[in-house]
Amino acid sequence: MKQGTFLSCINTGTIAITLTIINFFLIISLNLGHVLNMWRKDARVTLYLEDGLTLSEITQAKNRIAGFNEVDAIRYISQEEAFLLLKKNLNSSDNLLDGFGTNILPSSFEVRLKEEILTFKGLENFVAKIEKVKGIEEVNYDSDLISGISTFFTVFKVGNLTLGIMLSLATVFIVSNIIGLSVYARREELEIMKLMGATNFFIKAPFLLEGLIQGLLGSLFSLLILFGIYKVFISKMGLFLNVYLDGSDPLFLPLNCIILIVICGMLLGIFGSTISLRRFLKNKWA
Repeated sequence: MKQGTFLSCINTGTIAITLTIINFFLIISLNLGHVLNMWRKDARVTLYLEDGLTLSEITQAKNRIAGFNEVDAIRYISQEEAFLLLKKNLNSSDNLLDGFGTNILPSSFEVRLKEEILTFKGLENFVAKIEKVKGIEEVNYDSDLISGISTFFTVFKVGNLTLGIMLSLATVFIVSNIIGLSVYARREELEIMKLMGATNFFIKAPFLLEGLIQGLLGSLFSLLILFGIYKVFISKMGLFLNVYLDGSDPLFLPLNCIILIVICGMLLGIFGSTISLRRFLKNKWA
């Protein structure tokens, strides 16, 4: 590595750039997932009741809905309470509701669902069950928003995985060819070692160690770049993002991801070296 500093820097930089791009999108994915989980905790489904239901019928409907596996909590909102909530939300227009009675809004159930079923398909299945409950006139939930978020998140994760695979393959190709140049430059030395009885592993070990070190350095440089981008981003956009993240800062990579990135960087270096050496040894001493 000391003799071929330029080539070593190219390998290390290639691994660093690849991991930086992949993990940049990973950080975005983590924060999107965080926002989605926060939304799931606050998500509600409103069930509007038919007019003229007796207290017994309301209680019966509430108990049946509360018994569904998807339901985490259910709350009954009477017509009077709904009117007061509306009036509270319109506090800047106190006179707007003057002359209206407290029965202009329907009574309803506000249902909080368990997080694990808060997908578009899960909500559709739940709504289909709710529509069979006697006394429920209308179900209100943001179906388009939920569908859009779920689709976008799925496409984003698949796209990130595809990009990661493509960049990793390109990195292995570049690393293997650059290390191949190092092997070719030492071909006479390696041939002499082989003639003196050196095993393939003895010949390959320094190059594998070189790939491992380059991968380690590349992954560490990648993490430093990402952390620098993260800190600059926080300083510029932190206050704006706090609105969407419930007052908390955007997430950085957790410790287990950092360890995995370092391991992946070393594996990229080792794998590139292995391909190059296998090709060289096969051609020379097949």
